[in-house]
Amino acid sequence: MILWKKLISQKEEAEAILQAGIYQHILSAFELLVTYMAYCEGDSERYDEIVKRTLSLTEIFNINELRSPQIGFHIIIAQEYLERQDTERALDMLERYAEIVTKNMFGSPRGDRFFNLIDDWLSKSIIAIPKTPNKAINEMLAIEVLDQSFWDSLRDEPRFMGIIERLEGSATR
Repeated sequence: MILWKKLISQKEEAEAILQAGIYQHILSAFELLVTYMAYCEGDSERYDEIVKRTLSLTEIFNINELRSPQIGFHIIIAQEYLERQDTERALDMLERYAEIVTKNMFGSPRGDRFFNLIDDWLSKSIIAIPKTPNKAINEMLAIEVLDQSFWDSLRDEPRFMGIIERLEGSATR
C-alpha cells in the first residue's frame, strides 16, 4: 500500500513503469505467439488463427513502428504459406516484410503515442535492442534472405520481383 501511494504521488514515473511493463509483456506475448506458430504448422486452421491474432497484435500495439526485433516473423509466415502453395498469402507477407524493412525501423527501439514515456527506459534497459549500425546493411541482409533458393518458385511472379526491387532500391539510397 505504501508503494502504491508513492507511485500515485509520482504519476509520470508510475506511468513510465506501467508502460515499460506493458511493453515487455506485449513483446513477450508476441514472441510466444510466433513460437506457438511453429508448433501448429501442421494444423492450417490453427496456424492461420495464430497468424491473424499475431498480426492484430502488431497493429493494435504498433509493434512494427516501435523498432522491435519482430520483423522476421513475416518471413516465417511467408515460408509456411509457400509450402502450402498459397502464393498470394506468401507474397502478402513478403510485402509486409519489405514495407517494414524499408521504413524507419532501424536504430534503437523507441516509444510512440501510447508508449510515450518509455524512451529513457528503453535506452537503459537490458532488453533494449542494440542500435543498428547501418540501414543499408540491414536492407542488404533482407535482400539476401529473399535471394535464397527457397523462393525460386516466386521468381517469375511480378509481385515478388517488385519486392526485390523495392528492397534493392531502398538499400542503394
